[in-house]
Amino acid sequence: MRGITKVFLTTVCFLLASSSFALTSASAFVYRANGKIVGYNPDYDWAFTSRQFGGSWVLRIDSSVVHFRAHWLEMNIQEEIPGTIDEFTLVFTSVSSVEVDGSICIITGSMTLCKKGWNTQTGKREFSTSAFQSTVTVNTQLILINFIESLFPLEWEITGQTHSVHY
Repeated sequence: MRGITKVFLTTVCFLLASSSFALTSASAFVYRANGKIVGYNPDYDWAFTSRQFGGSWVLRIDSSVVHFRAHWLEMNIQEEIPGTIDEFTLVFTSVSSVEVDGSICIITGSMTLCKKGWNTQTGKREFSTSAFQSTVTVNTQLILINFIESLFPLEWEITGQTHSVHY
């Protein structure tokens, strides 16, 4: 049964990562941006129990269809199994609003976080998913990802740099 669960979660993460969502009431416009994921908000204690690296993100809005994907690796320093690396993919599962004002883009909707991590009891890789209401803010310099309905009360949880914006 474990093999079936593993294959199912891997398939779910893959399908979510390749998903795009149409906006129902937006006019057609184009906005494209990409960059790298830099790290977690340093005001969280868990920002020091792991180190985020090797991340990237891409946002594409074409003719009212939104595609967003962020992917990064995390080295466990004081959590799970120290010295192991987790892999994360974050995607929108639905979009409730998109606001574009020049080079600034704010997207609100439901996101799924897919994690390929380590089980501390078995020492083996495991897959998990979490759902969040989120806001992604992109401008010409940075990206901020905020999990609105989370246990994290700060303004943003994940940040990164913007390499390019086209609108």
